[in-house]
Amino acid sequence: MALTKNTDQILQWIGTNTKTIICNSADPAGLMFRMYRAFNRLKNVTPTGAAWWVVEEGAWAMLRLAFCGTEREDLPPNPDPGPQRCQCVTTRGALGLQLYTYDGPTKIVTFSPEVIGKKILNTYTKNDGTYVCVYEGLTGATFEFEHYEDDLQWRFIPHDWWLTPEEGATCCDHVPEVPDPDSPTPIPGPNIDDCQWNIEMLDAALDAQGVIRSKYRVYPDKPECGGEFCYWETDAGPRYCPSCEDCPAPFGSEPGAPCEAPQLTGISYWLYPTCEDPKEWGLEPGEYPELEFPIQTANAWEGLAKRIDAVAEMIDWHLTCRQPTCNCAPTLEGEFRTISFRSDDVSPYGKSRLRKRFRYRSVSGLGLDGVVDHWKDFTFQAGPVTVKHVGASWGTITVWASTADEGKRVIRHAAGEAGVDPDQDGRWQIGGSNSARLGVSGTMRVDTKGGYYWITARDGSDHRPLVTKTDGPT
Repeated sequence: MALTKNTDQILQWIGTNTKTIICNSADPAGLMFRMYRAFNRLKNVTPTGAAWWVVEEGAWAMLRLAFCGTEREDLPPNPDPGPQRCQCVTTRGALGLQLYTYDGPTKIVTFSPEVIGKKILNTYTKNDGTYVCVYEGLTGATFEFEHYEDDLQWRFIPHDWWLTPEEGATCCDHVPEVPDPDSPTPIPGPNIDDCQWNIEMLDAALDAQGVIRSKYRVYPDKPECGGEFCYWETDAGPRYCPSCEDCPAPFGSEPGAPCEAPQLTGISYWLYPTCEDPKEWGLEPGEYPELEFPIQTANAWEGLAKRIDAVAEMIDWHLTCRQPTCNCAPTLEGEFRTISFRSDDVSPYGKSRLRKRFRYRSVSGLGLDGVVDHWKDFTFQAGPVTVKHVGASWGTITVWASTADEGKRVIRHAAGEAGVDPDQDGRWQIGGSNSARLGVSGTMRVDTKGGYYWITARDGSDHRPLVTKTDGPT
Protein backbone atom coordinates (compact mmCIF):
# COMPACT_ATOMS: atom_id res chain seq x y z
CA MET A 1 0.00 0.00 0.00
CA ALA A 2 1.42 3.37 -1.01
CA LEU A 3 1.54 5.68 2.04
CA THR A 4 0.61 9.33 1.54
CA LYS A 5 -0.57 12.20 3.72
CA ASN A 6 -4.14 11.09 2.91
CA THR A 7 -3.62 7.43 3.86
CA ASP A 8 -4.86 7.68 7.43
CA GLN A 9 -7.95 9.64 6.39
CA ILE A 10 -9.00 7.34 3.57
CA LEU A 11 -8.40 4.22 5.71
CA GLN A 12 -10.46 5.70 8.50
CA TRP A 13 -13.23 6.58 6.06
CA ILE A 14 -13.30 3.02 4.64
CA GLY A 15 -13.37 1.49 8.13
CA THR A 16 -16.30 3.68 9.11
CA ASN A 17 -18.22 3.18 5.84
CA THR A 18 -17.57 -0.51 5.08
CA LYS A 19 -21.26 -1.48 5.26
CA THR A 20 -22.29 1.63 3.31
CA ILE A 21 -19.91 0.60 0.51
CA ILE A 22 -21.44 -2.88 0.44
CA CYS A 23 -24.97 -1.49 0.17
CA ASN A 24 -24.06 1.21 -2.38
CA SER A 25 -22.62 -1.50 -4.62
CA ALA A 26 -25.70 -3.71 -4.22
CA ASP A 27 -27.47 -2.43 -7.31
CA PRO A 28 -28.39 -5.07 -9.95
CA ALA A 29 -25.01 -4.77 -11.72
CA GLY A 30 -23.09 -5.06 -8.44
CA LEU A 31 -25.08 -8.05 -7.23
CA MET A 32 -24.77 -9.84 -10.56
CA PHE A 33 -21.00 -9.25 -10.65
CA ARG A 34 -20.56 -10.54 -7.08
CA MET A 35 -22.69 -13.63 -7.56
CA TYR A 36 -21.29 -14.65 -10.95
CA ARG A 37 -17.69 -14.17 -9.84
CA ALA A 38 -18.30 -16.13 -6.65
CA PHE A 39 -20.03 -18.90 -8.61
CA ASN A 40 -17.25 -19.24 -11.17
CA ARG A 41 -14.62 -19.26 -8.41
CA LEU A 42 -16.54 -21.83 -6.38
CA LYS A 43 -17.09 -24.25 -9.25
CA ASN A 44 -13.36 -24.39 -9.88
CA VAL A 45 -12.59 -25.12 -6.23
CA THR A 46 -15.32 -27.56 -5.21
CA PRO A 47 -17.14 -28.72 -8.35
CA THR A 48 -19.14 -31.36 -6.44
CA GLY A 49 -20.61 -28.76 -4.11
CA ALA A 50 -20.97 -25.70 -6.33
CA ALA A 51 -24.52 -24.63 -7.05
CA TRP A 52 -26.28 -21.35 -7.66
CA TRP A 53 -28.39 -21.61 -4.51
CA VAL A 54 -25.20 -21.59 -2.38
CA VAL A 55 -24.13 -18.31 -3.99
CA GLU A 56 -27.65 -16.88 -3.65
CA GLU A 57 -27.67 -17.66 0.07
CA GLY A 58 -24.20 -16.13 0.40
CA ALA A 59 -25.33 -12.92 -1.28
CA TRP A 60 -28.43 -12.71 0.90
CA ALA A 61 -26.32 -13.25 4.04
CA MET A 62 -23.97 -10.45 2.95
CA LEU A 63 -26.87 -8.02 2.45
CA ARG A 64 -28.41 -8.93 5.81
CA LEU A 65 -25.13 -8.55 7.69
CA ALA A 66 -24.66 -5.08 6.18
CA PHE A 67 -28.30 -4.13 6.95
CA CYS A 68 -28.91 -3.19 3.32
CA GLY A 69 -32.48 -2.36 2.37
CA THR A 70 -32.53 -5.01 -0.35
CA GLU A 71 -35.36 -7.49 -0.88
CA ARG A 72 -34.83 -11.17 -1.58
CA GLU A 73 -36.48 -10.69 -4.98
CA ASP A 74 -33.72 -8.22 -5.97
CA LEU A 75 -31.16 -11.03 -6.24
CA PRO A 76 -30.34 -12.02 -9.86
CA PRO A 77 -32.14 -15.15 -11.06
CA ASN A 78 -30.41 -18.45 -11.58
CA PRO A 79 -28.66 -18.50 -14.99
CA ASP A 80 -30.37 -21.78 -15.81
CA PRO A 81 -28.42 -23.76 -18.43
CA GLY A 82 -31.44 -25.99 -19.08
CA PRO A 83 -32.01 -29.60 -18.04
CA GLN A 84 -28.81 -31.47 -17.28
CA ARG A 85 -28.05 -35.08 -18.05
CA CYS A 86 -25.60 -36.54 -15.56
CA GLN A 87 -24.06 -39.91 -14.85
CA CYS A 88 -23.54 -38.77 -11.26
CA VAL A 89 -25.34 -36.07 -9.20
CA THR A 90 -24.31 -34.26 -6.04
CA THR A 91 -27.44 -35.18 -4.05
CA ARG A 92 -30.20 -36.95 -6.02
CA GLY A 93 -31.63 -37.10 -9.53
CA ALA A 94 -34.44 -38.67 -11.55
CA LEU A 95 -33.60 -41.51 -13.95
CA GLY A 96 -34.30 -41.00 -17.66
CA LEU A 97 -33.78 -42.93 -20.90
CA GLN A 98 -33.48 -41.86 -24.56
CA LEU A 99 -33.73 -44.27 -27.49
CA TYR A 100 -32.21 -43.49 -30.91
CA THR A 101 -33.49 -45.04 -34.15
CA TYR A 102 -31.18 -45.40 -37.14
CA ASP A 103 -33.31 -43.13 -39.34
CA GLY A 104 -33.31 -40.13 -36.99
CA PRO A 105 -36.35 -40.16 -34.62
CA THR A 106 -35.75 -40.51 -30.90
CA LYS A 107 -37.87 -41.37 -27.90
CA ILE A 108 -37.40 -40.01 -24.37
CA VAL A 109 -38.70 -42.20 -21.53
CA THR A 110 -39.36 -40.84 -18.05
CA PHE A 111 -40.66 -42.92 -15.19
CA SER A 112 -43.61 -42.14 -12.92
CA PRO A 113 -43.28 -42.23 -10.00
CA GLU A 114 -39.73 -41.01 -10.56
CA VAL A 115 -36.89 -43.46 -10.06
CA ILE A 116 -34.38 -41.61 -7.87
CA GLY A 117 -30.65 -42.34 -7.73
CA LYS A 118 -27.24 -40.80 -7.22
CA LYS A 119 -24.91 -42.48 -9.75
CA ILE A 120 -25.26 -44.69 -12.85
CA LEU A 121 -22.91 -47.67 -12.49
CA ASN A 122 -23.63 -49.79 -15.61
CA THR A 123 -26.16 -50.24 -18.42
CA TYR A 124 -26.89 -53.17 -20.74
CA THR A 125 -29.61 -54.78 -22.86
CA LYS A 126 -31.08 -58.24 -22.18
CA ASN A 127 -31.68 -60.83 -24.88
CA ASP A 128 -35.40 -59.97 -24.97
CA GLY A 129 -34.70 -56.28 -25.62
CA THR A 130 -35.16 -55.08 -22.03
CA TYR A 131 -33.02 -52.03 -21.26
CA VAL A 132 -31.34 -52.27 -17.84
CA CYS A 133 -29.71 -49.53 -15.75
CA VAL A 134 -27.62 -50.42 -12.69
CA TYR A 135 -27.45 -47.40 -10.38
CA GLU A 136 -26.44 -46.33 -6.90
CA GLY A 137 -29.28 -45.27 -4.62
CA LEU A 138 -29.29 -42.45 -2.11
CA THR A 139 -28.04 -44.72 0.70
CA GLY A 140 -25.20 -46.21 -1.38
CA ALA A 141 -27.04 -49.47 -2.15
CA THR A 142 -27.00 -50.81 -5.74
CA PHE A 143 -30.27 -51.21 -7.70
CA GLU A 144 -31.26 -52.44 -11.17
CA PHE A 145 -34.08 -50.78 -13.09
CA GLU A 146 -35.56 -52.39 -16.20
CA HIS A 147 -37.52 -50.86 -19.07
CA TYR A 148 -39.20 -53.14 -21.62
CA GLU A 149 -40.45 -51.63 -24.90
CA ASP A 150 -43.66 -53.09 -26.34
CA ASP A 151 -43.03 -51.45 -29.73
CA LEU A 152 -40.54 -53.51 -31.78
CA GLN A 153 -39.07 -50.44 -33.55
CA TRP A 154 -37.69 -49.21 -30.20
CA ARG A 155 -35.90 -52.43 -29.23
CA PHE A 156 -32.20 -53.27 -29.62
CA ILE A 157 -31.20 -49.75 -30.65
CA PRO A 158 -28.65 -47.22 -29.33
CA HIS A 159 -29.74 -45.57 -26.12
CA ASP A 160 -28.58 -43.39 -23.21
CA TRP A 161 -29.45 -43.49 -19.52
CA TRP A 162 -29.01 -40.36 -17.39
CA LEU A 163 -29.92 -38.68 -14.11
CA THR A 164 -31.59 -35.24 -14.09
CA PRO A 165 -30.48 -33.38 -10.92
CA GLU A 166 -33.17 -32.13 -8.57
CA GLU A 167 -33.39 -28.40 -7.84
CA GLY A 168 -30.28 -27.29 -5.94
CA ALA A 169 -28.15 -30.20 -7.22
CA THR A 170 -25.82 -30.55 -10.20
CA CYS A 171 -23.66 -33.10 -11.98
CA CYS A 172 -20.65 -34.45 -10.08
CA ASP A 173 -18.27 -33.93 -12.98
CA HIS A 174 -19.19 -30.40 -14.08
CA VAL A 175 -21.06 -27.23 -13.16
CA PRO A 176 -23.04 -25.11 -15.66
CA GLU A 177 -21.06 -22.26 -17.12
CA VAL A 178 -22.23 -18.72 -16.44
CA PRO A 179 -20.83 -15.52 -17.92
CA ASP A 180 -18.19 -13.55 -16.05
CA PRO A 181 -19.51 -9.95 -16.19
CA ASP A 182 -17.45 -6.78 -16.26
CA SER A 183 -16.71 -4.93 -13.05
CA PRO A 184 -19.55 -2.51 -12.12
CA THR A 185 -19.14 1.27 -12.19
CA PRO A 186 -16.81 2.50 -9.40
CA ILE A 187 -18.41 4.05 -6.32
CA PRO A 188 -17.47 7.66 -5.47
CA GLY A 189 -15.66 7.89 -2.16
CA PRO A 190 -14.65 10.93 -0.09
CA ASN A 191 -12.93 14.06 -1.34
CA ILE A 192 -9.86 14.62 0.86
CA ASP A 193 -7.67 17.70 0.27
CA ASP A 194 -9.03 18.11 -3.27
CA CYS A 195 -8.39 14.43 -3.99
CA GLN A 196 -11.42 12.42 -5.13
CA TRP A 197 -11.16 8.78 -4.06
CA ASN A 198 -13.09 5.99 -5.81
CA ILE A 199 -13.86 2.38 -4.89
CA GLU A 200 -14.02 -0.28 -7.61
CA MET A 201 -15.19 -3.85 -7.04
CA LEU A 202 -12.69 -6.32 -8.55
CA ASP A 203 -13.68 -9.79 -7.34
CA ALA A 204 -15.98 -11.80 -5.06
CA ALA A 205 -15.82 -15.12 -3.22
CA LEU A 206 -17.62 -17.15 -0.56
CA ASP A 207 -15.81 -17.32 2.80
CA ALA A 208 -15.87 -20.23 5.25
CA GLN A 209 -19.17 -19.01 6.72
CA GLY A 210 -20.90 -19.11 3.34
CA VAL A 211 -21.07 -15.31 3.02
CA ILE A 212 -20.09 -13.52 -0.20
CA ARG A 213 -17.14 -11.17 0.35
CA SER A 214 -15.95 -8.63 -2.21
CA LYS A 215 -12.51 -7.37 -3.15
CA TYR A 216 -12.24 -3.61 -3.72
CA ARG A 217 -9.65 -1.37 -5.35
CA VAL A 218 -9.35 2.13 -3.82
CA TYR A 219 -7.68 4.81 -5.96
CA PRO A 220 -7.54 8.65 -6.28
CA ASP A 221 -8.32 10.73 -9.33
CA LYS A 222 -4.81 12.31 -9.47
CA PRO A 223 -1.40 10.60 -9.20
CA GLU A 224 -0.11 13.16 -6.71
CA CYS A 225 -2.83 12.16 -4.26
CA GLY A 226 -1.30 8.72 -3.71
CA GLY A 227 -1.35 5.19 -5.08
CA GLU A 228 -4.05 2.58 -5.26
CA PHE A 229 -4.59 -0.19 -2.71
CA CYS A 230 -6.99 -3.12 -2.32
CA TYR A 231 -8.87 -4.88 0.45
CA TRP A 232 -11.29 -7.75 1.08
CA GLU A 233 -14.38 -7.57 3.28
CA THR A 234 -14.27 -9.77 6.41
CA ASP A 235 -16.24 -10.09 9.65
CA ALA A 236 -13.52 -8.10 11.41
CA GLY A 237 -13.61 -5.29 8.85
CA PRO A 238 -11.44 -4.54 5.78
CA ARG A 239 -8.44 -6.84 5.27
CA TYR A 240 -5.87 -4.77 3.37
CA CYS A 241 -3.43 -6.35 0.94
CA PRO A 242 0.29 -5.68 0.29
CA SER A 243 -0.72 -5.00 -3.32
CA CYS A 244 -3.75 -5.52 -5.53
CA GLU A 245 -1.98 -8.44 -7.22
CA ASP A 246 -0.91 -10.05 -3.92
CA CYS A 247 -4.41 -10.16 -2.42
CA PRO A 248 -5.74 -13.71 -1.81
CA ALA A 249 -9.42 -14.30 -1.19
CA PRO A 250 -10.80 -15.02 2.31
CA PHE A 251 -10.19 -18.41 3.86
CA GLY A 252 -12.77 -20.96 2.72
CA SER A 253 -12.89 -20.00 -0.96
CA GLU A 254 -9.60 -21.58 -2.03
CA PRO A 255 -8.50 -25.26 -2.44
CA GLY A 256 -8.44 -27.05 0.88
CA ALA A 257 -11.56 -25.30 2.16
CA PRO A 258 -13.72 -27.25 4.62
CA CYS A 259 -16.31 -29.68 3.25
CA GLU A 260 -19.76 -28.25 2.79
CA ALA A 261 -22.33 -28.85 5.51
CA PRO A 262 -25.18 -31.32 4.97
CA GLN A 263 -28.47 -30.03 3.66
CA LEU A 264 -31.22 -28.97 6.04
CA THR A 265 -34.66 -29.47 4.51
CA GLY A 266 -36.83 -26.39 4.11
CA ILE A 267 -39.92 -25.76 6.20
CA SER A 268 -42.49 -23.02 6.86
CA TYR A 269 -43.40 -21.43 10.18
CA TRP A 270 -46.85 -19.90 10.57
CA LEU A 271 -48.26 -17.20 12.85
CA TYR A 272 -52.01 -16.78 13.32
CA PRO A 273 -52.89 -13.40 14.93
CA THR A 274 -56.51 -14.26 15.73
CA CYS A 275 -57.23 -11.04 17.64
CA GLU A 276 -56.70 -8.85 14.58
CA ASP A 277 -59.57 -7.03 12.86
CA PRO A 278 -60.24 -8.87 9.55
CA LYS A 279 -61.15 -5.56 7.84
CA GLU A 280 -57.67 -4.15 8.49
CA TRP A 281 -56.17 -7.11 6.64
CA GLY A 282 -58.63 -7.06 3.75
CA LEU A 283 -60.36 -10.23 4.96
CA GLU A 284 -63.97 -11.25 5.36
CA PRO A 285 -65.60 -11.35 8.83
CA GLY A 286 -64.66 -14.56 10.62
CA GLU A 287 -61.37 -14.95 8.70
CA TYR A 288 -58.00 -14.49 10.35
CA PRO A 289 -54.63 -13.44 8.91
CA GLU A 290 -52.04 -16.16 8.38
CA LEU A 291 -48.38 -15.09 8.31
CA GLU A 292 -45.97 -17.52 6.66
CA PHE A 293 -42.23 -17.53 7.35
CA PRO A 294 -40.76 -19.91 4.73
CA ILE A 295 -37.30 -21.42 5.22
CA GLN A 296 -35.71 -22.75 2.02
CA THR A 297 -33.53 -25.85 1.87
CA ALA A 298 -29.94 -24.86 2.68
CA ASN A 299 -26.80 -26.27 4.23
CA ALA A 300 -27.05 -26.86 7.97
CA TRP A 301 -25.26 -23.66 9.06
CA GLU A 302 -27.30 -21.40 6.81
CA GLY A 303 -30.50 -23.29 7.57
CA LEU A 304 -30.07 -22.83 11.33
CA ALA A 305 -29.29 -19.14 10.86
CA LYS A 306 -32.45 -18.74 8.76
CA ARG A 307 -34.56 -20.41 11.42
CA ILE A 308 -33.18 -18.07 14.08
CA ASP A 309 -33.87 -15.07 11.84
CA ALA A 310 -37.42 -16.33 11.26
CA VAL A 311 -38.05 -16.73 15.00
CA ALA A 312 -36.86 -13.14 15.58
CA GLU A 313 -39.17 -11.89 12.84
CA MET A 314 -42.09 -13.89 14.25
CA ILE A 315 -41.50 -12.35 17.70
CA ASP A 316 -41.61 -8.88 16.12
CA TRP A 317 -44.94 -9.67 14.46
CA HIS A 318 -46.26 -11.31 17.63
CA LEU A 319 -45.55 -8.15 19.64
CA THR A 320 -47.00 -5.93 16.91
CA CYS A 321 -50.31 -7.77 16.62
CA ARG A 322 -53.13 -7.54 19.16
CA GLN A 323 -52.87 -10.00 22.04
CA PRO A 324 -55.67 -11.87 23.85
CA THR A 325 -56.37 -10.40 27.30
CA CYS A 326 -58.07 -13.35 28.96
CA ASN A 327 -57.66 -17.09 29.22
CA CYS A 328 -60.37 -18.30 26.88
CA ALA A 329 -58.95 -21.74 26.15
CA PRO A 330 -61.74 -24.34 26.07
CA THR A 331 -61.91 -27.17 28.59
CA LEU A 332 -60.76 -30.36 26.90
CA GLU A 333 -63.30 -33.17 27.01
CA GLY A 334 -63.65 -36.72 25.79
CA GLU A 335 -61.66 -39.91 25.36
CA PHE A 336 -58.85 -40.25 22.85
CA ARG A 337 -59.34 -41.98 19.50
CA THR A 338 -56.25 -42.84 17.44
CA ILE A 339 -56.64 -43.82 13.78
CA SER A 340 -53.51 -45.10 11.99
CA PHE A 341 -53.49 -44.81 8.19
CA ARG A 342 -51.18 -46.41 5.62
CA SER A 343 -50.80 -45.40 1.96
CA ASP A 344 -51.73 -47.67 -0.94
CA ASP A 345 -48.38 -47.02 -2.65
CA VAL A 346 -44.75 -46.93 -1.56
CA SER A 347 -43.30 -43.51 -0.75
CA PRO A 348 -41.15 -42.02 -3.56
CA TYR A 349 -38.54 -41.22 -0.89
CA GLY A 350 -38.05 -44.76 0.41
CA LYS A 351 -39.13 -48.38 0.25
CA SER A 352 -41.98 -48.17 2.77
CA ARG A 353 -45.53 -46.92 2.58
CA LEU A 354 -46.54 -43.61 4.09
CA ARG A 355 -47.96 -43.72 7.59
CA LYS A 356 -50.22 -41.09 9.15
CA ARG A 357 -51.62 -41.08 12.70
CA PHE A 358 -54.78 -39.07 13.32
CA ARG A 359 -55.82 -38.38 16.93
CA TYR A 360 -58.79 -36.60 18.51
CA ARG A 361 -61.03 -36.61 21.60
CA SER A 362 -64.62 -37.85 21.49
CA VAL A 363 -67.57 -37.39 23.84
CA SER A 364 -69.86 -39.73 21.88
CA GLY A 365 -69.43 -42.64 24.31
CA LEU A 366 -69.23 -44.96 21.29
CA GLY A 367 -67.45 -48.28 21.91
CA LEU A 368 -64.50 -49.55 19.94
CA ASP A 369 -66.62 -51.55 17.50
CA GLY A 370 -68.64 -48.45 16.70
CA VAL A 371 -65.47 -46.38 16.19
CA VAL A 372 -64.10 -49.08 13.86
CA ASP A 373 -67.35 -49.11 11.86
CA HIS A 374 -67.13 -45.32 11.54
CA TRP A 375 -63.55 -45.35 10.17
CA LYS A 376 -62.73 -48.73 8.58
CA ASP A 377 -63.79 -47.85 5.01
CA PHE A 378 -62.67 -44.21 5.10
CA THR A 379 -59.94 -43.00 2.70
CA PHE A 380 -58.40 -39.61 2.02
CA GLN A 381 -55.72 -38.00 -0.14
CA ALA A 382 -52.56 -36.98 1.73
CA GLY A 383 -50.50 -34.01 0.53
CA PRO A 384 -48.62 -30.80 1.39
CA VAL A 385 -51.47 -28.82 3.03
CA THR A 386 -51.85 -28.80 6.82
CA VAL A 387 -55.42 -28.34 8.01
CA LYS A 388 -55.91 -27.70 11.72
CA HIS A 389 -58.96 -27.23 13.89
CA VAL A 390 -58.30 -25.33 17.13
CA GLY A 391 -60.28 -23.75 19.95
CA ALA A 392 -62.83 -26.51 20.55
CA SER A 393 -63.25 -29.00 23.38
CA TRP A 394 -61.55 -31.82 21.49
CA GLY A 395 -58.17 -30.02 21.36
CA THR A 396 -56.06 -29.23 18.31
CA ILE A 397 -56.68 -31.60 15.40
CA THR A 398 -54.21 -31.73 12.49
CA VAL A 399 -54.15 -33.56 9.16
CA TRP A 400 -51.81 -33.39 6.11
CA ALA A 401 -53.97 -33.46 3.00
CA SER A 402 -53.88 -32.76 -0.73
CA THR A 403 -56.09 -29.66 -0.39
CA ALA A 404 -57.68 -27.58 2.35
CA ASP A 405 -61.12 -29.01 1.47
CA GLU A 406 -59.78 -32.57 1.70
CA GLY A 407 -58.29 -31.88 5.12
CA LYS A 408 -61.55 -30.38 6.35
CA ARG A 409 -63.39 -33.47 5.07
CA VAL A 410 -61.19 -35.72 7.23
CA ILE A 411 -61.73 -33.57 10.33
CA ARG A 412 -65.48 -33.30 9.73
CA HIS A 413 -65.65 -37.10 9.48
CA ALA A 414 -63.98 -37.34 12.90
CA ALA A 415 -66.37 -34.70 14.23
CA GLY A 416 -69.32 -36.86 13.18
CA GLU A 417 -68.19 -39.44 15.74
CA ALA A 418 -66.73 -37.05 18.32
CA GLY A 419 -69.85 -34.95 18.89
CA VAL A 420 -68.25 -31.67 17.76
CA ASP A 421 -69.40 -29.20 15.10
CA PRO A 422 -66.11 -27.85 13.67
CA ASP A 423 -67.89 -25.16 11.67
CA GLN A 424 -69.59 -23.71 14.76
CA ASP A 425 -67.07 -24.43 17.55
CA GLY A 426 -63.43 -23.38 17.24
CA ARG A 427 -61.78 -22.28 14.01
CA TRP A 428 -59.88 -23.62 11.00
CA GLN A 429 -56.20 -22.97 10.26
CA ILE A 430 -54.59 -23.75 6.90
CA GLY A 431 -50.83 -24.07 6.41
CA GLY A 432 -48.24 -26.13 4.58
CA SER A 433 -44.57 -26.85 3.96
CA ASN A 434 -41.97 -26.23 1.22
CA SER A 435 -40.46 -29.66 1.85
CA ALA A 436 -41.51 -32.36 -0.60
CA ARG A 437 -40.79 -34.99 2.07
CA LEU A 438 -43.29 -33.45 4.48
CA GLY A 439 -46.01 -33.14 1.86
CA VAL A 440 -45.90 -36.52 0.09
CA SER A 441 -49.13 -37.31 -1.76
CA GLY A 442 -50.94 -40.62 -1.66
CA THR A 443 -54.22 -42.42 -0.98
CA MET A 444 -54.46 -43.21 2.74
CA ARG A 445 -56.69 -45.87 4.29
CA VAL A 446 -56.94 -47.46 7.75
CA ASP A 447 -53.91 -49.69 8.44
CA THR A 448 -54.82 -53.38 8.73
CA LYS A 449 -51.32 -54.84 8.96
CA GLY A 450 -51.28 -57.98 11.12
CA GLY A 451 -54.98 -58.61 10.69
CA TYR A 452 -56.09 -55.76 12.97
CA TYR A 453 -57.68 -52.42 12.37
CA TRP A 454 -55.12 -49.96 13.71
CA ILE A 455 -57.84 -48.04 15.52
CA THR A 456 -57.70 -47.54 19.26
CA ALA A 457 -60.11 -46.13 21.80
CA ARG A 458 -59.73 -45.76 25.55
CA ASP A 459 -62.45 -46.45 28.14
CA GLY A 460 -60.60 -44.13 30.53
CA SER A 461 -57.31 -42.36 31.10
CA ASP A 462 -55.87 -45.29 33.08
CA HIS A 463 -56.91 -48.09 30.73
CA ARG A 464 -54.92 -49.58 27.84
CA PRO A 465 -56.14 -48.78 24.32
CA LEU A 466 -58.40 -51.39 22.74
CA VAL A 467 -58.01 -52.83 19.24
CA THR A 468 -60.11 -55.22 17.20
CA LYS A 469 -59.43 -57.69 14.41
CA THR A 470 -60.43 -57.04 10.81
CA ASP A 471 -63.40 -58.81 9.33
CA GLY A 472 -61.55 -59.75 6.16
CA PRO A 473 -58.12 -60.32 4.58
CA THR A 474 -55.44 -57.61 5.10
